[in-house]
Order: sequence, then structure tokens, then C-alpha cells
Amino acid sequence: MRAATAPAAPLLAIDDLVVEFRKPRSLVDLAFARRPPVVRAVDGVSLALSPGETLSLVGESGSGKTTVARAVLGNLQAYEYIYSFWSDQYEHKLEYVGFARNWERIVLRGSYDSRKFLAFYLTQGILQAAFGLNRGGDPELEADAELRACQDLIRGRIRLAETALADDRVDLRSLNIAQQ
Repeated sequence: MRAATAPAAPLLAIDDLVVEFRKPRSLVDLAFARRPPVVRAVDGVSLALSPGETLSLVGESGSGKTTVARAVLGNLQAYEYIYSFWSDQYEHKLEYVGFARNWERIVLRGSYDSRKFLAFYLTQGILQAAFGLNRGGDPELEADAELRACQDLIRGRIRLAETALADDRVDLRSLNIAQQ
């Protein structure tokens, strides 16, 4: 007769996981000494994984699957991926980073007539998105690409001077005061 063995302890156990991110401070927050708002990305997740089991995180887009996985792995930085799109389907190469549903100003860098330029979509001086026609480089593969610098500027939500954006002599990376 075999002796009964105690169940194995879980390899992973999480009880009531909550993950919150503090939004960046706005000028209004700074002016009135307010604490920036908190976004609760995950609220009340519990799970256990025992030896020999497989765990799947299933849910709709934006439901917190990635945030739960990152919390389990100890990486709780806010996910700040800036979307990009490109196409070289026809005679011109099109690239776009960020997202601008609405904007107040478009600033052009380069030459519209030569069909080689960047267009910056701004709201209150803050870059929302950038479009490149036959210019800008691959933001996913080229660390020094102009559109990679644009991704950083979008992420930083920095108020930018239109004259600096339009000036080809100004390196876009130099405009990112958060990284200096």
C-alpha cells in the first residue's frame, strides 16, 4: 500500500493582484500641485499554477493580459508602445507613427514638391503622430531613424516649437528634453 502524498505546492500563486499606473503630470497638475490621476490596469486577479499544469491568459484586447504577465515577471513599467505603419506597395514609401484622430496644426519638414517629407500632427504643440513620404526610416529597426525620434517625442508628450520641427538642420532627437 502506498502512502498518501501531500499535494505539491503551487509553482505560482497570485491572490487579488492590483496594478496601477500613475499618468504623467500635466501642466495643470503642476500648476495646482495636484497628484496625477491613477489608472487601474488590473484589479483583483487571482490564479495558481501547480506542477504539470499549463496556464493561459485569455481575454479581449486591452483586458490586462500583458499587464498581468509583466507583473508576474516583475516588470511593471507602463507599456508605451507607439504604433507604426508602413507601405511600399506603390511607387512611394509611406510611414506613419503615433495616432492622430484630431489635430490643430500640421508642420512639414522637407519638400512637398520633391515628394520627400515628414508631416507632424500637433495638438497644443504636442506631437500626436508623424507621417513620412519617402523619408523617416524604419522606427522598428533603425535606432537613428527620424520616425524613431518621433516615437520618443510622442511618448514624451513634450511641447515642441514648430520652427524646430520644420528645420531640417535640427536633429529631432535633440528636441526630446526628457532624454537629455
